[in-house]
Amino acid sequence: MDLRLIVTIIVAIAALAFVVRGALSIKAGHRERAGKYMMLGASLLMLMTVILLLSQD
Repeated sequence: MDLRLIVTIIVAIAALAFVVRGALSIKAGHRERAGKYMMLGASLLMLMTVILLLSQD
């Protein structure tokens, strides 16, 4: 497997985990904490997109 693919998969899983944690925080009533987790997840998704765009041949 290519190193770029491995890094992309790891970043995508981490982003999904932060988004899910943010959704669970909203459900628990912690809106400030949920916003932080959602923003971190969105930042990781943007990072993954940049990695994919820069790694195109």
